[in-house]
Amino acid sequence: MANRETITVSALNRYVKALLENDEILSQVWVEGELSDVHVHLQSGHIYFKVTDGNASVRAVMFRSYAERLRFRPKDGMKVMIACRVTLYEKGGDYQLNAFDIMEVGVGKRQTELEQAKARLAADGLFEQSRKRKLPEFPAKISVITSATGAVIRDIQNVCGRRDPLTEILLYPVYVQGVFAVDAIIDAVKAICRDTRGSELVIFARGGGSADDLWIFNDEGLVRAACALPVPFISAVGHETDFTLLDFAADLRAPTPSAAAELAVPDLGQKVTEASAAVSQIRAMLSERLESHRKGIKDAMLQADSAASVLAQRKRDALGRAEAELDSLSPLRILTRGYAYVTSQGKNIRSVRQVSAGDGLRVTLSDGTLDCTVDEVMGK
Repeated sequence: MANRETITVSALNRYVKALLENDEILSQVWVEGELSDVHVHLQSGHIYFKVTDGNASVRAVMFRSYAERLRFRPKDGMKVMIACRVTLYEKGGDYQLNAFDIMEVGVGKRQTELEQAKARLAADGLFEQSRKRKLPEFPAKISVITSATGAVIRDIQNVCGRRDPLTEILLYPVYVQGVFAVDAIIDAVKAICRDTRGSELVIFARGGGSADDLWIFNDEGLVRAACALPVPFISAVGHETDFTLLDFAADLRAPTPSAAAELAVPDLGQKVTEASAAVSQIRAMLSERLESHRKGIKDAMLQADSAASVLAQRKRDALGRAEAELDSLSPLRILTRGYAYVTSQGKNIRSVRQVSAGDGLRVTLSDGTLDCTVDEVMGK
């Protein structure tokens, strides 16, 4: 082994690159396929994209000097023929196409199939806003369909744990790209439907990637399975600018997995702070109302006391007038002027015909009484 000749990785890549570029066929070849992941670099003006035939794909670049000659803007889903040479990107060791020209042939098969699937799903009402379900306000359990490894599930767990530590995350690990991914995700959806733990919300999550990487989330069967879930679901696939059919069907679309966690789980600390502020506000309002009522009662009592005093004085004045009037009508007032009244055996004597000589009489004067005996009756 020690005597064997070796070369560096850089030397190997240079050698392979030279083989590709010096090949008579590969130095100038027309490649037919469908465009995907088209991206124009704003500073350099180069166009980066992939060419795919549905079964395989290859990276490609068209440098600015050639891109400026194009008569149309390349877009995802276009079926094209590309004049190019096959080369190798030395630093990464990936082979790619250096495009000289692009001719548009039509809409690619994959794009056509996507539009047809989108039309069928729309016709069945799966994109209608009216069928979108409201997310639970305080979900106790959330099912997450994503890869068991990588940053996505950790980000979701961290965000949910920070916002509400009581929320339980149920992970359904799946492939999120590749030929087995669609079936794995559909199986996870079915498992959630059977699960007796009762999650209240489902999140489909995947980190950023190319259009090819995210294409599985355009699968019609996967979208229909997701829509059959008995609980709402969030689509958190790719970056904010990436859209798939699952996004259109979801009850809520999140720009990133972390954003999905924030939308799904309320910030318990913030809710407590808001509730405390609301309680303080209500307490202050009730205190203000109580003080207002106290003042009103006090004012009413003062007014009542004042009214009672006035009324009592009026009653006293009226009583005084009545006493004076009664006193003026009292027989005793007449007696003070020298008059008297006479009774016999408790009966008032108003006429001489009521008495006879020898009867005993009582004469009442203003300052006392006299007991008398009748000697003689005159004027009878």
